[in-house]
Amino acid sequence: MNINELKIEAQRAIFDAEGLANLTEDTVFVAGSKFIDNKFCVVLTSKTLIKNYIIQGKYAPKFVAIDGTYKLNQLMYPTLILGTVDVNRKFHLGKTLFL
Repeated sequence: MNINELKIEAQRAIFDAEGLANLTEDTVFVAGSKFIDNKFCVVLTSKTLIKNYIIQGKYAPKFVAIDGTYKLNQLMYPTLILGTVDVNRKFHLGKTLFL
């Protein structure tokens, strides 16, 4: 897949309010994307991940945690994992960003 194909797929996976309402709780969708020349950022999440992120923030202090790797794909693009860590040191996934 080249960068233009990725851009098309990212745009295809962005939904309006009605489209989001029809998705299942665990369907992964593109929350946003940005393409500039050969650089890009695609943010993936699901309804379940967003709900868990919100719920955790209401009931306990949280810390944002970000970790990254570049070995998840053939092109060696960095992938960042964003989530929170609760007081029991449990990690809760929030979003995945492909840069």
